[in-house]
Amino acid sequence: MARVKRCLGIDLGSHSVKLAEMALDGAGVRIIRMLAETLPVGPDATEEERNNATVNIIKGMMKKNRITTKHVVLCMPGQTVFVRRIRLPRATGSRLHQIILFEARQQIPFPLEKTIVEYQVFDTEKEREVEVLLVAMKRETNEEFMRLVRRIGLQPIGISITSLALFNGQDIQRINFKDISSKSGGGLSGLLGGKKTTKKKSKKDATGEGTSGEGVDAADQEVLADLGGVPAFEEVRAYVNIGARSTDVAVCKPGEGASVGFIRSIPLGGNHVTLAIQKACGLETFTQAETLKIEKTAVLSGSFEFEADKTLYDMDACQAATQICDKLISEVRRSLDYFISQPDGVGVDVVVLSGGSALLGYLAGYVEERIGVPVELSSALGNDQIKCATSYGDEFDYTSFKIAVGLAAQGLGIGRLSVDFLPADVRSMRDFSGQYVEFAALIGFIGAMVFFGSQIGAESEAKYKLTKEKCEGFTQKNTGGIERARLTALESKRSQIESKATVLSDFVTPRDYWLRFLSHVYQSKPARLLLTQVVCQPNYLGVTASGATTGGANSGAPGASSGTALPSSSDPRSGIVWIAGEAEQLNVINTFVSDLEQSKGASPNQRCVVKKATLFRYSSQAEKSEYFAPNPSIKFLIRVEVQDEEGCLLTRLDSQPFMEQTALPAAGAAGMMGGAENGGDPSAMGGDPFQEGRGGGRPRGGPGMGPGR
Repeated sequence: MARVKRCLGIDLGSHSVKLAEMALDGAGVRIIRMLAETLPVGPDATEEERNNATVNIIKGMMKKNRITTKHVVLCMPGQTVFVRRIRLPRATGSRLHQIILFEARQQIPFPLEKTIVEYQVFDTEKEREVEVLLVAMKRETNEEFMRLVRRIGLQPIGISITSLALFNGQDIQRINFKDISSKSGGGLSGLLGGKKTTKKKSKKDATGEGTSGEGVDAADQEVLADLGGVPAFEEVRAYVNIGARSTDVAVCKPGEGASVGFIRSIPLGGNHVTLAIQKACGLETFTQAETLKIEKTAVLSGSFEFEADKTLYDMDACQAATQICDKLISEVRRSLDYFISQPDGVGVDVVVLSGGSALLGYLAGYVEERIGVPVELSSALGNDQIKCATSYGDEFDYTSFKIAVGLAAQGLGIGRLSVDFLPADVRSMRDFSGQYVEFAALIGFIGAMVFFGSQIGAESEAKYKLTKEKCEGFTQKNTGGIERARLTALESKRSQIESKATVLSDFVTPRDYWLRFLSHVYQSKPARLLLTQVVCQPNYLGVTASGATTGGANSGAPGASSGTALPSSSDPRSGIVWIAGEAEQLNVINTFVSDLEQSKGASPNQRCVVKKATLFRYSSQAEKSEYFAPNPSIKFLIRVEVQDEEGCLLTRLDSQPFMEQTALPAAGAAGMMGGAENGGDPSAMGGDPFQEGRGGGRPRGGPGMGPGR
């Protein structure tokens, strides 16, 4: 979390709003002001009504007290989060992050994709382990809270949880700021990014105590390490903050660099006591019951029986309040028992009460009687090193401000727990605004460059205009002279070259036709069909409709030698493609031919027009195949007539193209094959027409492709 010099901590309670403003400077830590305002809504108000009242109260407090601080840390109820303490193997930052996310997926009871996961890492007494405080919240809950925060109009630098803020607010009284001051190079200003003494990190410092889910910089790690250097707790404390709608519990772990050992939010609070009094006394409104609770209600403890003047209290209200307190104390007792039952759990030495509802008469003594542990009411700040205004002296009651103080301490960077649920986009803006000095310097540098560049550009522009004027004057003086004649001659030559280029461009055709066609063949080929050879022939070689070549000595044999001229009757826009291959079944071959045939009339922009596709011939019997082993296969030859409507199918450019003719597939012996010339009748098939010496030969030579799928 980013640290600032002055920060607000606002506790958005359901009964009242508490605000604490703190500052951290060279003079130390100071509490500037603490304010509280009661919300003018009852417990049965809708969430929208409560939010509207909260926004109005905060804006009114800021305006009335002329508060100029904009940085604020707020908190969400502890009941909205999932919390676990886990121990993991010690690892480096990125590796440890992956391990924590994997563990979170196993622990969190709702989808990780809809969850915001934050964590904080603490060192343990074991060299190979670290302790991780894993906290998760539903994303939609966080988004709903952020809508309220935006309406307040302040600049949030952190979003915490009530139970974690309670720990920071109570734990601040145990921090020795003088020790931190001396370790920071003199003065608490070192906490704000000043010059610090460099120290060599040990192996245990690799993870860094207090490392959050987003990571912390070196300054944060040093400060948090300093916080860990506070002398070990002499006693294990359980902090219990009784609010209006819920009660937060945070238990400290003993030892050097102590962290939180257990946190929980109990859904019982002061409003439940007020509602019980309203019902028991038959009061009409919640406000009347609240007044009765404050003025004439106490818990029926042993001290009450011996010390209190019962005539000053309403016994029905006292009885109703005691019943609710019994339920609350039972839940606190369960929480302490759970902490003790953990492998590293120990007995709690003292319970510290705070919160507005903790002021209920004789409640502290009653809790001590029921739990059997000493109980204190945290009504003082508890740390003389924190300076306060005169109005917040020893007589000021801090009981209701522990969470607000903990939030402000987290914003100043002196809180031990730094889990932050501020959304990533807001966090990026916060980090960016923290670097406004560097950004302002960069803007100033760019502005200076633009200014001097514009001055240089203006000077260059003036020189250009002067040169242009001289050139125009020279041209006007020599309009009818030699220069004009040379210009005319050059323009004439340019026109001649452009006309020749236009003629040549008509002969230059795209060279990717065959690649497009082969791509089309590949897309049409079934999975269980093997292509062994493809021969592409444009008609400038004189391919006849029957498949013979005009340049060869005899039909089906290789053509004439290279150097055959382009026949005048040939059509360079059309050609023949021979496709040889094998398949396990004849219907697979027929499907392939059908797919090729269906491409007739393809869109012109594809430039792949198939005029006709024919199964020219195929082997009469299935034979052993290396590709389809152990299954036999049927060998085939397909003839495809293609045409390019946009240009010719020449593969080289010349006024009279000379190409080496390609050997076409030989026609098999009559009655030895099946195919188009035999009507496709399988009974007319004979031997294999694709093997040498058996009535035919494989196509070879010329442009094509070898075996492939």
